[in-house]
Amino acid sequence: MNSFLRCRRGSIAFATVIALVPLIGVVALGAEAGSWYVTRQHAQNAADAAAISGVWRLICGQRGFCTDTNSADYRAKQFAAQNTFCNAGDTSYPGSRCAATLPTGISQAVRIVVNANSIQANVSQQQPAYLSKVLGLSNAVTIGATATAQIQVLTNPCVLALTGSVDFQGSPSVSSPNCGVTSNDPASDAFIFKAAAVSASTRHCSPRGLF
Repeated sequence: MNSFLRCRRGSIAFATVIALVPLIGVVALGAEAGSWYVTRQHAQNAADAAAISGVWRLICGQRGFCTDTNSADYRAKQFAAQNTFCNAGDTSYPGSRCAATLPTGISQAVRIVVNANSIQANVSQQQPAYLSKVLGLSNAVTIGATATAQIQVLTNPCVLALTGSVDFQGSPSVSSPNCGVTSNDPASDAFIFKAAAVSASTRHCSPRGLF
């Protein structure tokens, strides 16, 4: 018995197991936080698409050339849906990628605020917290994103296409902080971007013919 009590075999293995417990917890928490970050990026993409699409519908209606009978609110929610974010039971938009039913504990919300010259899109997803719940940090986490698109009237465009599209190819860098780029072409391809990366710093970019 005395020799058994003095035996140190396996003590290092026991200490290693004890040390691995918090290490595994930290790694798992990092993985969970990583999933939150990915969801946040997807939410921001949906909010951006919703705001831009909604404000293009406002431009279309204000300029008097629009044949689209749907509202700016509808178009904004449609493009949020195409980026996998919808309100519950509101998933039937054209091109929607929203699931008819979400996994247990997950819910989404899309709220569009339509003003006279701007659209604000608020997109969020609430989902359960797993490891962080065990650690007592939170039972659920709400991940949200907001985007606002605003109409600005061009009085001195640097580039005005009377017909045809304004076409950006390659890796262009457009810098026009005091004037804008616009097109009078009512076609859906009034602006074409074929670039790996486009850097633009303009006061306004107003495609006329989106719808």
